[in-house]
Formats: sequence, structure tokens, C-alpha cells
Amino acid sequence: MREVARVLRPGGRFIFIDTLAPDDAQSAAFQHEVESLRDPTHRRIYTEREWIAFCEQAGFRVEKTEVVRKAHDFEPWLQRGGEDAATMRRVRDRFLTAPPSAVRDLAIVVRDGVVLSFTDRKLVLAARR
Repeated sequence: MREVARVLRPGGRFIFIDTLAPDDAQSAAFQHEVESLRDPTHRRIYTEREWIAFCEQAGFRVEKTEVVRKAHDFEPWLQRGGEDAATMRRVRDRFLTAPPSAVRDLAIVVRDGVVLSFTDRKLVLAARR
């Protein structure tokens, strides 16, 4: 965030979209776990409050935030991570055994023992330097 503030001209606008952590701690932990398995470059999913704080600490004035839901077809999402078959199997298994709060918060859809989709939340944030 500080690097964006450094290179953006004064008065410049910054638009940011990223996955948003669920409010429920158990759901957030589940989502972090499966994201970390699927994508080893993943570090953490932040809350809206954390993203706003990061922006403000970097010298931005947050002008607007909006939370949108994004549905993911499960297999294409899983394969984009580029992990091996064993890791993908672990991610599938975790979705099939997800805690009830994660099933609810991520709207996980399973049919006949196959994960079909899930829906996460994205934060759309507009800020000005």
C-alpha cells in the first residue's frame, strides 16, 4: 500500500479489489486454510476494517467501499492454483468437510459428494492520495 501511495501522484485515485475475510472467525480460518493449500503465494485474507486501516496508514483517504459476492465454479478455481493432484485432493476434501459456518458463509454447493461451487466476498475500495 505504501508503494502505491509513493508512486501515485497527489490527488490520484486508487481502485482495489480483493477477497474479503468472512466475519466469522471459523469461516475465515477455513478460507485462509484452503487458499493457502491451493496457492502457496497466498498470505492472508483481510477484513474490510483492516484494508481501510492499511490505506489510511499509507496516506490514502478512502472514498468508497463496496462488498460484492463472487461465485466460483469449484474445479476451474482449484486448477488455477496450479498445484499437484494430491494437494487438489486435500482442498476438495477440506471443502467436503467444511465447518457449517464456512458452508453458510461461502455458500458451498456439494452434490453427490462433489464440490460444485462456492461464493466469496470481494472488497471494492476506492481511495485518493
